[in-house]
Amino acid sequence: MMLRFLLVCSSILMLSLPAGFAQMTVTAARGDYPGLDIQAELGWDGFIDARTPTPISFLISNNSQDVLEGTLVLREPNTFRTLVLENLTAGPGSSRQFGSIIHLTDWEQCEASWEGPRGVLWTRPVSLIGLRQYAPDKAALLYVEEGGRSLKFSTPAGMPVTSGTLPGDFVPLGGLGQQVTPISIPPWQLPVHPGPLTVLRGLVLADTLKPESLNDSQWNALGHWLCMGGLVFVSQNSEKLSDRLLKSCPLRPDGPPSDSPRLLIGSGCLSRLPGPQGTADEQLLQQVAEIVSLEPGRVQPDVCRSQEQEDRYAPA
Repeated sequence: MMLRFLLVCSSILMLSLPAGFAQMTVTAARGDYPGLDIQAELGWDGFIDARTPTPISFLISNNSQDVLEGTLVLREPNTFRTLVLENLTAGPGSSRQFGSIIHLTDWEQCEASWEGPRGVLWTRPVSLIGLRQYAPDKAALLYVEEGGRSLKFSTPAGMPVTSGTLPGDFVPLGGLGQQVTPISIPPWQLPVHPGPLTVLRGLVLADTLKPESLNDSQWNALGHWLCMGGLVFVSQNSEKLSDRLLKSCPLRPDGPPSDSPRLLIGSGCLSRLPGPQGTADEQLLQQVAEIVSLEPGRVQPDVCRSQEQEDRYAPA
């Protein structure tokens, strides 16, 4: 069997991030450059979809006093196949994120490394085993949050569940609508292309986010997905997030004024959530899940295929 990797696009952004920002802390391995911390994530929270491009994300934190330079590389150790991702430089005391979109097929193992003139600065295995596929009979809701909160729903006592119900899933009353699986990610894991977003039914931008939490490529990907039929939920308290998203959309809103609580944009919808608590309101998020469970899927993975080919060699 042969590996076929499709590298669609990548995005690089130098960020100054506060201490403790990372959702997961990777324990330094023997041989890592002192003071260097890198987090790598394939898919989202253990979920992938073989029908769509798979996002792979890196957050590089250089806590040393040195300027570090290297190339991110993926390797299949059994067959010595290699994919070179990008050459990156991280200054002292800075953090940098890198996102790419790839198709992974027939790799049994994967190792990621950051390699530079000083040798291998960092290396880790990337797990390809145990990744869960999205259930076709359930709706996926992505929750993008900067404070490390994980969105989970509680199932009322006596509510019938199925064998496929995961802890934290939303189970609709009376069986009306689909079950909703919440997936929580930090902003550095949002993809730089709309392709991976096509598996989602809805997406929540938490109040903890700032417009600068996402880079231009991430905003553009989100704006394109929204116009293709995505459902985005933002608190009315986060006007700057709404304005930045609307600026990234290739289409303009239809119908009501721009300050309306519900804006139709292309085939999608931007909903502004009411209330002083915004996305911290558990009951409000429960209502979001109810909406998502009843909405039919509007964005199909095949919609992105032609665009993926066009963007294959385009810079992010």
